[in-house]
Amino acid sequence: MAQTLEQINALRRMKGEDPLTEMPVEVDANNAPVDEKKPDITTKEEDKNKEVLVPEINDDTVLKYLQQKGLSVNSLADLNKPLTEADVAKQADDRESAKLTYGLNKGLFNRKTHEQFILDKSNKQQLVFAQYYQEAKKEDADLSDEDIQAEFASKYGLDSEPDTRKYKRGQQELDILSDIILKNKYQNIYKLDNDFDTYEKQTTAQKEFERKVLTEAPVFKKHVDEIFGELKKITTKFSEEESYEVEVMDESLNSLKEKFLDNNFVAQKISQGYTRDEIKDIAFNALLSMNWPVFAQEIVKQALYKQQKGVKGIPIIGNQQKSPVESNRTEQQEVAFKRLFPSEVAN
Repeated sequence: MAQTLEQINALRRMKGEDPLTEMPVEVDANNAPVDEKKPDITTKEEDKNKEVLVPEINDDTVLKYLQQKGLSVNSLADLNKPLTEADVAKQADDRESAKLTYGLNKGLFNRKTHEQFILDKSNKQQLVFAQYYQEAKKEDADLSDEDIQAEFASKYGLDSEPDTRKYKRGQQELDILSDIILKNKYQNIYKLDNDFDTYEKQTTAQKEFERKVLTEAPVFKKHVDEIFGELKKITTKFSEEESYEVEVMDESLNSLKEKFLDNNFVAQKISQGYTRDEIKDIAFNALLSMNWPVFAQEIVKQALYKQQKGVKGIPIIGNQQKSPVESNRTEQQEVAFKRLFPSEVAN
C-alpha cells in the first residue's frame, strides 16, 4: 500500500531521521529510478522498417462527407466538371423562381399581374398598338379600326418587307416604346430586380455570419467558463504589502454568466471581434458594479481585523462566545466598524 509523505516522515522521526520535503524516488538494483523512461534507441535501418499507420481515406469516405455537407456529387470527377448549358439554364430558372416567390411574398404584385406582364412582354407589337389605338380614338372618335390599323402599320413599317430599312426601323421603335410602356405599367415587377439583388446579398451575408457564429461560439463559451472560474475570487491590491481577497457569491456569478452565454450577446461579440482579456474585463467590471457594497464591506472588515490581529482581547470572527474586552480601535475606526458591522457591535 502506497504511503503518503506525512506517513513516511512520521516513521523517519521515530527513527531519529530528518523529515523529507518531497516523496522519495523509487530506485532499482542499479540505483536508477524505476519509472524513468529509457531512451528509445532505434537505428536508421530499424526506423525505415517501422510501419507508419495512416488513417484510411478513400473516395467513398470523401464523397459521403461532401454529401453530408449538402453537395450533390456522385463521384470526385463531379467536383471538376464544368457547368453545362443545362446547368446554367437551371440555375437561372431557379433564381427566377426564387425571385418571383420573393415578390409575391412581399406583396409587390399578385400572380395575375405577373401573368399579364409575361403575356404583354411576349407581344410587344400588340402592346404598343393598344396604346396607339386609344390615343387615336381619343383624337378622332370617328376613325374606324381599319383606318387605325393601316395608319399604325404605315408608321412603323409593318406594311413593308421584313428586309427593308423601313421595317427594321419600325421594329426598333416598337421595342423602345414597348419597354417604356412595360416599365410604366409594371413598375413593381421591374423594381423586383433591385430588391431581390439586395435581398440575396443580405441573405448571403447573414448565412456567412451564422456560420461564423456557429464555428466560433464554442470557443467563446469556453472562454466564458474559464473566465468565471477565475473570477470566483477577486483580489484587491492596495500596495505590495496590503491586499484582500473576496469570494464572489455563486448566485451573482451564475446570474452574470447566464447573460454572457445569451445567444444574442455571443453573436454580438463574435460579430464585433473580441479578445479573451476584453471579455474578462467586462465581466470583472460588471461583478464589481453588481457587488461593490458587499465587496467594500468585506474588504473593510478584513482590514480592521487584520489591524487588530495579535492584540489581546480581540474577539474571533464567527459565532463563538465573546468576552467583553476593551477595543483599541481609533475613534474613526470605531464609527466605521459600527456602521458596517452592527451585528458585531450588538453581540
